[in-house]
Amino acid sequence: MSFIQIGADGSYLPAPVTLTEAFLATCERADILIDFSNVPAGTKIVLQNTANAPFPGGDPVDPATTGTVMQFEVQDTPAVHPKPLPATLITIPTLVETEGIGNPKLFTLNEQESDTGDPIAVLIDGRHFDEDVTEIPRVGTTEAWYFQNLTEDAHPIHIHLVEFQLEDRQTIDRDRFKAYWEKLNVNKDGIPGELPLDHPPIRVNVETAVDTGDGRVRDFLFDPSDTTSCAHPDPTSGCPSQAIPPSPQESGWKDVFIAPPFSVTRIRLRLAPQSVKESDLFPGKNTFPFDPTKGPGYVWHCHILDHEDSDMMRPMKITTKDLPSLNSALKSAPGSRNANSSTHDAYAKPAHDHNMSMPKPSMSMGGGGKMK
Repeated sequence: MSFIQIGADGSYLPAPVTLTEAFLATCERADILIDFSNVPAGTKIVLQNTANAPFPGGDPVDPATTGTVMQFEVQDTPAVHPKPLPATLITIPTLVETEGIGNPKLFTLNEQESDTGDPIAVLIDGRHFDEDVTEIPRVGTTEAWYFQNLTEDAHPIHIHLVEFQLEDRQTIDRDRFKAYWEKLNVNKDGIPGELPLDHPPIRVNVETAVDTGDGRVRDFLFDPSDTTSCAHPDPTSGCPSQAIPPSPQESGWKDVFIAPPFSVTRIRLRLAPQSVKESDLFPGKNTFPFDPTKGPGYVWHCHILDHEDSDMMRPMKITTKDLPSLNSALKSAPGSRNANSSTHDAYAKPAHDHNMSMPKPSMSMGGGGKMK
């Protein structure tokens, strides 16, 4: 049975989307309209969950338990036909970086293993939650954040306070990227990429970037034209693909996105409420109805419960100042142990304080679901 999605997470979609199934990860929300007016009385319609757990390579769901979400039974009542939806629901502005232009933040999603090769933690940039604050974005700015997922699971990443736009996704040469990242991040004993890192993460820089013709910077590790190392013993790690734009149902303001395995997911994150026009913003200007620079700060994390409990979560502190980039900023960054250790403890329990501009969803599904 088809249904219509009109919103996702933080806003309406630009246009209604007709679907027969919707893919939703943990914490994602969807505003959905279902028209039962032409369905015969007595019809039973079951909402099913069809997503493997963990997704995508885990075990199939049990149809008798986790595979069945809810059932609709159509009643013998007078039909009420809905009014036509407008072709355009809202206009979404195109976000352009105003901070770190041409040098996006490149985060890496890692899995820490035990001596026997069993997973014991999933981390962001190889760091635990209570490590130094490394993300200190300036209010009123727009940044590009890229997420390289080196794990086998899809991660629903939720960023507190702000809403963002999903830019695209791209399969990466996982083995090549991982080797390069580990070479950059050598611990004090000379071991490359040992987790957790014993130093602030050294991120893959875009100094070696190429312009692939679309006017946007691409790191050489993600260049689809570079096929020099596409033969891998692991068949899941292959050549970089062309970038894939977000699906229509992901095209609104988001606060959760899915980072698929062995892929880079790119977002544009704006430090302002979605209701504020681009022309009314400039770096350092606060347009939130409160002061986001005060208090303990905010967090961003994977929304799979055992992942966030295992420290796949990082703090974020908002500032009005122009701070240096990550690798030169940590010694003086607010909340850094190298700066003022008495302030670091304040970030151990960040607030979850959205700007309260999000509509309440009418229905949501965990994992993937479809109606029959």
